[in-house]
Amino acid sequence: MRKIVFILIAAVCGLGFALPVKAAPASAENDAASFASDGFYAQPSVILKISEKESAASLSEERLPASVFLSIDENLAVLGKDGETLGNFSEIYESQIKGKAMPVVCPDTSAAFDAFAAYASGKNITDLAIASESVAVLSKVKSELSARAYYIALASSTDDCLREIGKANAVGAQVLIFSAEETNAEYIRFIQARFKCVWVDTDGSAEQIADAVGQGAYGIIAPDAAKVFEVYGKIGSAKEKNYILSRAPYIAAHRGDTTVHSENTVGAIEDAARIGATHVEIDIRLTADEQIVLLHDDDIRYALRDDAGNPAAGYVSKLTLAQLKSYTMSDGVSKIPTLDEVFEAVNRDGVGDMVLIIEFKGQEAKLVDLFRQKVAEYGMAGRITVISFYPAQLVRVAEQLPSVPASLLLYTDGANAATSQAYSNGSGIDMQFNGGAGLREYYGEGSTASAYADIFRTFADKGYSLWLWTYETDTMPEALRNGVTGITTNDAAITGSHVEKLFPQKTYEVKNLPADGEKISVKAKTYAGGEKTVEGKVVWLEKRETEGTAVLVCESELGICLISESVKFTAKGGSGCGSSAGALSSAAVAGAAAFAALVSKRRK
Repeated sequence: MRKIVFILIAAVCGLGFALPVKAAPASAENDAASFASDGFYAQPSVILKISEKESAASLSEERLPASVFLSIDENLAVLGKDGETLGNFSEIYESQIKGKAMPVVCPDTSAAFDAFAAYASGKNITDLAIASESVAVLSKVKSELSARAYYIALASSTDDCLREIGKANAVGAQVLIFSAEETNAEYIRFIQARFKCVWVDTDGSAEQIADAVGQGAYGIIAPDAAKVFEVYGKIGSAKEKNYILSRAPYIAAHRGDTTVHSENTVGAIEDAARIGATHVEIDIRLTADEQIVLLHDDDIRYALRDDAGNPAAGYVSKLTLAQLKSYTMSDGVSKIPTLDEVFEAVNRDGVGDMVLIIEFKGQEAKLVDLFRQKVAEYGMAGRITVISFYPAQLVRVAEQLPSVPASLLLYTDGANAATSQAYSNGSGIDMQFNGGAGLREYYGEGSTASAYADIFRTFADKGYSLWLWTYETDTMPEALRNGVTGITTNDAAITGSHVEKLFPQKTYEVKNLPADGEKISVKAKTYAGGEKTVEGKVVWLEKRETEGTAVLVCESELGICLISESVKFTAKGGSGCGSSAGALSSAAVAGAAAFAALVSKRRK
């Protein structure tokens, strides 16, 4: 069984936590400029775990972690990995953490939580997180600290992950923490595809840190923050001209593939999957006879045509389904689809596992109730996430569809406003990137690159993934290279033939160990499900005479590089001093089989 921890960003005593709009001081971990200068962009947040006496030394380093994770007992003693006392929370917090990083407090009992709540209230600590395995403790967090309760659960499959996402939704949790031994790239990709963040609790070894990076984690917990930064530095050193990212972005086709089809039609949705979109964003409304249909605006003139080809008159909310079906969409072929027709279509072969991002355009309570019925009828809970500008609809979704993640739609705004609104609604964030003067109005130091670095760092360090809308062909490159997690775009086809996932061998048997920076061939899968071979640059983490551990930084035509999980090299010896990566063992057979199976799954 796999343990997942849900973390809480707490607003104590009714006071919302404060986020700076600009980056933290230059010495801090979340200094966006220092992150970008590494050559490794959109880096996972670094969380220092106080698990041994030496751990606190990281707080005296030049680069600081974003957060500090501490387990405490009812006497507010900070506990080590074996339960030993490392010191008093008050002393450690006041002398070493305050003003440097956000504390993440894990009380070991209900009594420990009571003691901490009294202390935090008295000290007016408003920027902190709470993690606990106890449902009783989490209930107290919500009532006594006016904060959200997060739940620790177990999972051993993506189905279990979906169940635990539901428990996280119930308490507004946006962060899930896995132990490094009990997670994998599939779980992380699955959860983060639903607007959540995954943090990985490592033992601090270079291998586990690198695995978490390669798996795309949003945060890395380690007993020595300096070791995490060391791994980041090694990865960043591989940069030539392309941007290095640890996670391939999710690509959401805005209203489907509209290059051929009218928006929000079955054909547009089916083709979005075929061109390689990981998600499709669609809009739902309620008709006069309480049928759910897809259309962006209530006024139908822009989208529907009568028999003479003229714009149809009326409103979705005032017309029956039969009346709406009497018209044709602007492509001259399609009819306005019902939600039933869409759910039937995405359950057919050829659509794969594409996630539907469903925007509630209507504000009716009935819309959520009917939607819930359709989700149950077609078994769609694991394939959808909900967005809306209307908080009341998000509350209804949380109550009626607890396993379905929900995110608040926002126009371009600063970090304080965006995260405060999401916090109040217990939701994720899906924000416009180019409203007004764009991101540069609120983030960075004037350049586009610094704005993206700043917004990613600020959101990630506070437990929110970065989903932005709506990009066109000319703006897609800036989203891709700057590490936007989820990109809603009118040109989803741009990434179809490019790499989404790497399939390196876990072990390479070679004649001689490759040099740092040497390139080898790596199998990969494209967004559209095709096979590809790319070049991977060897970046050594640990190297001995005949063996070592490395990651592979692999180039993509999109102007970005993706990072593999850790791989091992073993030198078999032999004559010649040519490229050591040329003679690989038959260990590739198992890796190739796994690769072929995943490609086949995506194509279905």
